[in-house]
Formats: sequence, structure tokens, C-alpha cells
Amino acid sequence: MIITTTKSAGAITAQKAEALAVRWDASYQQRNKRSIKKWLLETGEAIYVAGDEADIFYPPNSRNGFFFHPSMAKLRAKRVMDGGRDPLIEAAGISEGMSVLDCTLGLGSDSIVLSAASGKTGQVQALEKTKEIEEVVKKGLQQWKQPDLLLNEAMERVRTMHADYSEWLREASDASWDVVYFDPMFHEALAESSSMEPLREAASYGGLQAADVREALRVCRKRVVFKEHARSPVWNTFPEAVRKKSHAAFAYGILEKDV
Repeated sequence: MIITTTKSAGAITAQKAEALAVRWDASYQQRNKRSIKKWLLETGEAIYVAGDEADIFYPPNSRNGFFFHPSMAKLRAKRVMDGGRDPLIEAAGISEGMSVLDCTLGLGSDSIVLSAASGKTGQVQALEKTKEIEEVVKKGLQQWKQPDLLLNEAMERVRTMHADYSEWLREASDASWDVVYFDPMFHEALAESSSMEPLREAASYGGLQAADVREALRVCRKRVVFKEHARSPVWNTFPEAVRKKSHAAFAYGILEKDV
């Protein structure tokens, strides 16, 4: 992997990029005036571009880079903070002060909405297996500023971590989070989700495993929630899950904690 900076990046960003290259055992190279698209073609390597305000990750031979943008999360979070409804928040039963473990950070959209619903006294910890995605989103959550101060605070409260949730859950304490949430990548892509394309190129696939859900039920205090395509075989694995339909193509599955 190559780590570089935007053409306009300052000295502090360059220093952070060099430190990131050391941490990831990657190659730091000065950007100069090189074109990222041409660089990708020449090297066939992934390129991580650090910027003063935002980072972009380009998987090998990719057409587009992965970058953070709150996108629809802005509208969803604002609606939740104004007392409106959101299918995920209803499925997870989130209220002020609750703690949520989001096992699949991705673009960070659901984490933002969960943070908005759990409020200043709540806690949202998001895990992400792909380190480049976690790094891009972590920086975006802290530095992307909106006119709405409450939305900024909701984004800043989300804590991210580069971790494989399968391993992380096995080390977590019993009943340590109110809700555990999974939104794994759909192998059958939704046609209208063009904004997800860069994420698909960089994301980790594997599907939701029964062993991980069992661990999540041990770790949660209230419930486990997962989001899946309507035709996913996962529904056959968890026939006891209560389905809450959110979209023609997918639904939330709810597994209550046995008490």
C-alpha cells in the first residue's frame, strides 16, 4: 500500500501520513503533482490519501475512492433528534442513555443515527474490520462539520475501532452493552445504492455467522439487531428473529435477550 497526501496538504498532515505508514507498515511517498488515477494504473496498489480535512482510500485498481460523507444520516439523525421515527431506532429500541455496539461501521451512517438517538448520556462504539475504512470514517466523524451543532455532537460521540467483531465479541464481558447491531455487506447489491460502490470495493465480506450472534446475545443486555436482504439465507439461520420491514429489499431482524 502507498500512503500519500492531497496536493494541498500541509506539513502536519504529511507528518501524520508518514506516521500512519509506519503504523501500517506501508510505503509513504510524497504526492508532488501525481494523478491518483494514473498512479493506481501504474502500481496496481492501494493508495491512501491523507488530507488536511478529510482522507480518501483507493483500493487497488479502483474507479472511485472511499471517503466519508454523512449523506442520508444527516436527515435521519435530524428526524430522530426532533422526535421523529426511524426504522433502525425502533427495531433496536434505542432511547436516551443507552449503549450500543455497532459491529459494522462501514460508512458510519447507522452509528451517527444511533448516537443521535442515545443522546449525550449514551454510548456508541463502532467496529470496522477494514483498517482503511475505519481510519477514513474516524477522521470524518471528528472533522466534518454541519450547521446543526447537535448533529456535530452526535458524530463526535461515535467511537470507532479497527477490529474484527468475531474476535472482539469473544473478548467482551457478559451484558456489557444494551444493544448489539450488525449490518454486514449484502452479497446481492441494492441497485439504487450507487453511493455504496466505493465501500463495496474496500469492505470485508463473510456474512453473519450463528456463532457471532450467540456471542452478541451474551454481550448484550437487551437485544441483538441485524439488517439483511429479504432473500438472505440468514433468515433461515435465525427463524426466531422478529422481522421489522424497512425497505422492499431488506428488513431488520430482532433477537431479544433471554432473561
